[in-house]
Amino acid sequence: MKKFWTIFTIALVAMACSDNKIDDENTIPTPSVDELCFFASAEDLTRTYLEADGEIYHTKWVGNESLTVVSESNSFKFANSFAAPNKFTCNAEGVSELVGKSVEIVYTKSGEADGDVESGAGAAGIKLSAVVTLENEGEYKLDVACAFLLYSSSVEVTFTAQSELFCEGGELKSSMTLPAGNSVFVPIVAASAEAAECELSYTLGSSEAVNVTINPSYNTINDLGVLTPTESENPEDPTPGEPTSTTIYLVPNEGWMADGAWFAAYFWNEATTAAIKLTDENSDGIYECEAPAGMTGMLFCRMNPAYTEFAWNSETETDHVWNQTTDTVVGTVPANYFYITAWDAGEWHEAGYVVPETPKQTIYLVPNSGWSADGAWFAAYFWNDSSSGAIKMADDNADGIYECEMPTGMTGMLFCRMNPAYTEFAWNSETETDHVWNQTTDTVVGTAPANYFYITTWDAGEWHEAGYVVPDTPVTPSGSDFALAGSFSEWGNVAMENNNGIYSAKGVAMEAYAELKVKDAASWDLSFGAATVAYMNPGNHIVVAEGGNNISITEAGTYDVYFDHANLLLYVVATGTDYTTAPLQTENGKEPEVVEPEVTDNVVYLKPNSNWMADNARFAAYFWNDGGNSWVSATDKDGDGIYEIYIPTGYGTNIIFCRMNPSTTANNWTNKWDQTIDLTIPTDGKNLFTVNDGEWNNANGVWSTK
Repeated sequence: MKKFWTIFTIALVAMACSDNKIDDENTIPTPSVDELCFFASAEDLTRTYLEADGEIYHTKWVGNESLTVVSESNSFKFANSFAAPNKFTCNAEGVSELVGKSVEIVYTKSGEADGDVESGAGAAGIKLSAVVTLENEGEYKLDVACAFLLYSSSVEVTFTAQSELFCEGGELKSSMTLPAGNSVFVPIVAASAEAAECELSYTLGSSEAVNVTINPSYNTINDLGVLTPTESENPEDPTPGEPTSTTIYLVPNEGWMADGAWFAAYFWNEATTAAIKLTDENSDGIYECEAPAGMTGMLFCRMNPAYTEFAWNSETETDHVWNQTTDTVVGTVPANYFYITAWDAGEWHEAGYVVPETPKQTIYLVPNSGWSADGAWFAAYFWNDSSSGAIKMADDNADGIYECEMPTGMTGMLFCRMNPAYTEFAWNSETETDHVWNQTTDTVVGTAPANYFYITTWDAGEWHEAGYVVPDTPVTPSGSDFALAGSFSEWGNVAMENNNGIYSAKGVAMEAYAELKVKDAASWDLSFGAATVAYMNPGNHIVVAEGGNNISITEAGTYDVYFDHANLLLYVVATGTDYTTAPLQTENGKEPEVVEPEVTDNVVYLKPNSNWMADNARFAAYFWNDGGNSWVSATDKDGDGIYEIYIPTGYGTNIIFCRMNPSTTANNWTNKWDQTIDLTIPTDGKNLFTVNDGEWNNANGVWSTK
């Protein structure tokens, strides 16, 4: 819902008590209490609706704003509230000195932490000035000598008057065009409030002009604090000060109060909607607001404190609203207190209602050694038909078992092993691929005593009671089958025959510097690669390690490959050769000659972070398309810490930047230490990729223009 603040004229009135005595008709009595009030009115002081281009715009003081009234000797801040946004009050000591003084008014933007800021009128060298005068016994009037417009619009706005009312740069004008913006002030200059009462029109963007009237129709307040119209052209309008809304209260539970959340109430009827921030003015943990007159439907929202304004979540902004209740009808007195009972629900009751305690259910995660590796942290992700969310699990007593409390009403869940480079939960996406390292399959929330989830594989686990011991499963492939995979098979499985724990694949044709690994025939969850020797000369055997790097065979040929699983040894020998005679190779064979591809004049740049610069690493880039791939070394010709990579002919879309082993010269995955995620080269002229600080493998970064 867009907001458009229309014409505001300030009608300020100082209030005195009814027992004040007038000693002389020329003497203004001093109020008996140090409290003054005035009303800042917008037409009929309730809500004004305007329609333009099919959109409904509304005008209203929203609350939590302030106007500072400045006299010759002092200044006092008058504040309104969300409950009574039109009424500005000050009870500071000595505020009564303003009565009978010439004063000026300065507007303060809502939410400004550094105090008052002058309105546009003040910035143009003109203050909102007035003088307090006695009108009737117990009544004081503040005549306005200058008014102003306050508006917010997403499009350009043009204001046009019948006379020269606008002040811009000290010059009076009859029209003024202003850019789109929020809480923009436009000063209107007139000798008096009456003189400012004239026709005015505004135009939103390319829409037709809309005529409005500056009408300071309410300008006094009686000794009971009820605003009295001095003149009304619409007798049927509601009397200002007459209740037009109902106060409703929100009583959040502990979950809703957590993490510094704030609260909003969202209202609607058939014609319009409104969102209002709830306040706890007396700090009793109960939040309140006025339900707008005529609104019947509503819900409550728990809001992210990183944002100060209400907004719904969207495809790109997903964290404004943390939680929301289901739709409800505005509560009526005395049942106008809404008690939160779950993350997404609550009930209307009278004040003092006590929500029955729901026993809290705790669940536990028992990770295995794989899940506990590399500093990972753990999260539980929950959902039901209407809501979902993630909770970070904690190991408060350092026993290796992680726990969290179950959100009420959640039934489905899974556990996630999270990358320690991130502190907040987020799912992987096309651009952010490394938040979640591993996750279990979907499960139903475990209930006591079977509320301990034991991780059994990289992506699965089981609910059991505390103390359950996961069967000791030796590291063997599923079905006791291994396979050979490599560049010669496009990394598909080549079956290996099992002969008493020695697995073999025979007659495998390989090109020079073909890459290979031995893997579980069923998946890549278990694989074996180079422990120390990455470039293997055929006719030898090497030591391999679980999860090791690719092994590169230095010469082309047709080979028999043997894998001794028990001793983690790999043999590559000519077909028909007795593999047991092959000697152990302990040092790398000859690396391939570096042949840089034909390049174009197009260049991209890499700026590594401090992590990537460590250990004298060198850098390269990997390009690919549907027809193939190509590696290119990076150079820093001018020594500025930014590396140039010339794009090969035919490649200009997909790229991965790589941090390479400096003791090698060939660019391949065997010699890679770290890499970025898959990237797309921008087409908008941005050609410099800066690696995010602190990231290592699968790093992300930012594209900019060099």
